[in-house]
Amino acid sequence: MLWQHDCIYHCTTIICRCTICSRTFTTLRGLRRHMTSHLTSNEEEQAARQSARVKCSDPSCSMSFLDYQVMERHVARKHQVVLLKCSFCPKQLKSNNDKREHEAICGDNPNRLKKVSCPFCGKKFFPGKYLNRHLKSHA
Repeated sequence: MLWQHDCIYHCTTIICRCTICSRTFTTLRGLRRHMTSHLTSNEEEQAARQSARVKCSDPSCSMSFLDYQVMERHVARKHQVVLLKCSFCPKQLKSNNDKREHEAICGDNPNRLKKVSCPFCGKKFFPGKYLNRHLKSHA
């Protein structure tokens, strides 16, 4: 998700160019969305029918997505759970990133991160996302 944010908001590499007005885009999704601005109302209806959203393949899920790849990634993350065991305790986690973050603060890890104090109120948090999330409460 962070790479998508980086690409959408910070990427300067031009990947796509509109063939009608020459406007440039860093993502194919952005170009697709833009192309609908060039359609007449009749063409818009036809394009809407052709670009129907892709429904999640899990029957218990009601989500739909702009394309098949996004749906597949959703299914892999939300419906096909492969649990990874923490190297220090019995806890099981859903992703390598979750496992890495948990192991960094796991109580059974002898080299775990130490809590740091909030410079505003003195409460203690693990560095990184936990402290950053708390610091926003002071903004």
